[in-house]
Amino acid sequence: MSCAALLWPAHAAAVLNVKPEMQTIEISGGKVYKGFILVTNTTPEKIHVDVQPEDWTDRNNKITEGLAWLKVKPASFDLRPGKTKKVKVSGSFTAESLSSRITQVFFAYKFGSHAGLSTGMRVGSLVLWKRKI
Repeated sequence: MSCAALLWPAHAAAVLNVKPEMQTIEISGGKVYKGFILVTNTTPEKIHVDVQPEDWTDRNNKITEGLAWLKVKPASFDLRPGKTKKVKVSGSFTAESLSSRITQVFFAYKFGSHAGLSTGMRVGSLVLWKRKI
C-alpha cells in the first residue's frame, strides 16, 4: 500500500456531484447569458463549499481574479447530505470584448486533516463560451 493511500480518508471517494460537467454556450455581443450549475452533496456530512471560477482561455496563464464578465452566485454555501444547490452563472460580453473563452467553475470543500495537513477536493464544470457567428 502506498503512503498516499494511507493519508486518504475512507469517505474521500464520495465527492460533490456537479451537473452539467461540461457545456457549450453560444454568446453574442451585448447579450447576457443566464444559467445554472447543480451541485449535490453525496457525502454523509454537511460540508462548506467554496466556488472558484477560473478563466482557462490561456491555459498557461489561467486567471482566477478579475473575471468581471462572469458572475457566479453564491460565492460559497453550506450543503447538507443529499441536498442540491442551484448555483447561478451569468456571462455578459460587449461586442468589442466578444471572443470565445473557456472557463472552469470549481466547487471546493475540505473534509478534515491528517498529520497537520488539510485535505479537500474540488470538482468542476467546464464551460466553452463560443462566439455566435
